[in-house]
Amino acid sequence: MLNSKQRCLIGITLAVSVATILIQGNGLLRSINWLLLDQYFTLRPPEAPDDRIVLVTIAEEDLSYAQNWPMSDDQLVQALDTIQSQSPRLIGVDIYRNLPVEPGHDRLLERWQQWDNVLGIEKVAGEPIEPPPVLIDKNQVAASDLLPDRDNKIRRALILTGRPDQSVVLGLGADLALRYLAQEGIELTEIDPDRSLYGLGKARFVPIGPKDSPYGPEDMGGYQVLLHYRGNLDRFAQVSLRQVWQGQVKPDFFRDRIVLIGAIAPSLNDNHATPYHNSLLRTPALMPGVVIHANLASHMISAALDNRPQLRPLNRYLALIWTVFLIWASAKLGLAYTQQPWLTWAALVGLLLGATIVSYGGFFLGWVIPLAIPGLGIILGGSSSIITTLWINLRLSYRTLTTQHQQLQQANQDLQKLNRIYRCFVPLEYLQLLDKDSILDIQLGDHVSRSMAVSFCDIRRFTSLCEELTPQETFDFVNTYLQRVSPEIVKHSGVIVKFMGDAIMAIFPRSVDDAIAASLAQYRQLNAYNQERQNQNQPPLQIGTGIHMGRVMVGIIGEPGRMQGDVLSDAVNIAARMESLTKIYGASVLISGDLIAHLQDLGAYNFRLLDEVTVKGKKEPISLFEILDPTVDQQAELKIETRLLFEQGWFYYRNKQFIEARQKFYKVLQVNPKDVAAKLYLQRLHQFQISGAPPDWTGVWQFTEK
Repeated sequence: MLNSKQRCLIGITLAVSVATILIQGNGLLRSINWLLLDQYFTLRPPEAPDDRIVLVTIAEEDLSYAQNWPMSDDQLVQALDTIQSQSPRLIGVDIYRNLPVEPGHDRLLERWQQWDNVLGIEKVAGEPIEPPPVLIDKNQVAASDLLPDRDNKIRRALILTGRPDQSVVLGLGADLALRYLAQEGIELTEIDPDRSLYGLGKARFVPIGPKDSPYGPEDMGGYQVLLHYRGNLDRFAQVSLRQVWQGQVKPDFFRDRIVLIGAIAPSLNDNHATPYHNSLLRTPALMPGVVIHANLASHMISAALDNRPQLRPLNRYLALIWTVFLIWASAKLGLAYTQQPWLTWAALVGLLLGATIVSYGGFFLGWVIPLAIPGLGIILGGSSSIITTLWINLRLSYRTLTTQHQQLQQANQDLQKLNRIYRCFVPLEYLQLLDKDSILDIQLGDHVSRSMAVSFCDIRRFTSLCEELTPQETFDFVNTYLQRVSPEIVKHSGVIVKFMGDAIMAIFPRSVDDAIAASLAQYRQLNAYNQERQNQNQPPLQIGTGIHMGRVMVGIIGEPGRMQGDVLSDAVNIAARMESLTKIYGASVLISGDLIAHLQDLGAYNFRLLDEVTVKGKKEPISLFEILDPTVDQQAELKIETRLLFEQGWFYYRNKQFIEARQKFYKVLQVNPKDVAAKLYLQRLHQFQISGAPPDWTGVWQFTEK
């Protein structure tokens, strides 16, 4: 017979496993898995350049030099003749040539007939683009198609794809690699035709199947593999097309190499998002298609000749076994929580770290082991078992269980948030701050350091509001909201630094009073907007605002090809943390003590002292004040009426006079039962009554989460 602890272990494991399977089945964490895989590419040490491949790139300067685009057939022949004079092994022309571009078309046809080492391209999917007919007859045509994932990033490569007429064609990078290896005496061999397994030298190619995580049957088509990128353009030797035309190429530069000719100019629209784009550490440029084809060729050649590991997604069933094992382990650790709590937490963190190491280590060995679902399983399994243990051993009250359950739900929601891409522009207001006469005068690195107010404003429960909306409706909703409230910032001498989805970050260089006035004006606009929404049977919006005062660095960051205005400062982080605290304290507008110290007219606003805290990542405490205004808060009058009682309770609380503090906060709730901040302090006092106040109590509340 199983004892109660064993039954709990089995029950928690089954319950959390079913929950994670449902989440995985709905694909909610697929983007997180992709994001983690992207980080593995960007965090790994740079790989050595592949000297077997050289790129002839077509940049904006080359387009200007050519004077027209597409370049004429005569210009293409000139470039190919120069390359062929150095006896390259293969040439891949990643330029569509389905129509003549005079002058020189007859010469180009003649060269197509003469050369057996040149590959042209065709587009198979979508709107097909035909290849040069003469190259079709010579079987010197490859597909240029790329295979984006659902987030439009290129992580997979097409080795083989089918045409509408049921014939098949190799991808450009794959065709070049196979021809190169054939000249090395290495041919593709069939290992298992039923499973489409092929051998190529030291490599064994296994296609992505419908049972491979995180892909499904709807993602299948052609013979596709995970592309093991070598890197960006700098991982390959390169020369510009203009240099080829002008003869500025070193002797034997192309000899015995694969030469790929293709566009890198943004205006030609052949640049794509890859795992290297928009990483957590930086936002590099999009990768040109010709570089992606070069990566595939390098992938196959290096695997066949150098035994370089390939990337394979973990089988869906193995991923499930791995996830269930981690859930079981985390649940088992959590059930020992009451014995050694600190050791349980350390073990759970170690388990999560171990899963991360296994996933990252598997990447180096050629396996893509998902981490998002197992990580979620560890958190859910450990948390569930800890809650269960506390219930069994301590018989916690219903309120405690409810609070912990809400914390568990919040942790689950946080894991489901998708990474948003924010693009920011340099507003004209930056000119005044940077003392520039024209935006043409702005240069990378221009900056100014000043003390000013920083404001963060965010819509509460934005995700749930958008669940029933289509993407277009979501964009319309956000833009309508921003068009209502954002102009108030500008009217009150503020500068909008950036829009972050539904959030607005702004600075107020002239006066801290402008920040508060702008915030109140935003709420007036919001109230009018909410009235319109209610007339349309739509739920009203609520927003939270945090305002802090400090020294900030305003300037231009980025690199020469992509610059943007931004604000860098510790004050920015504190203002953002303050905005998130509005939910905890039930406040609409929170301002810091540093900001109040710089107000020109303290009597112009009603506010009350809420708390003194240290936010996540900071050591110095800040004072929090809540703006009390009927426009902002419907309970403002009651909060003003109970302000003295509330602040007396807070001073008793800070001085460790908990009984007196409790009495004051109870009186506040008798007048205003909806005062969230008063309820929060009673919860803290209740916890101190159970476990006692910390021995180093200073009255400053430390937040460990954002």
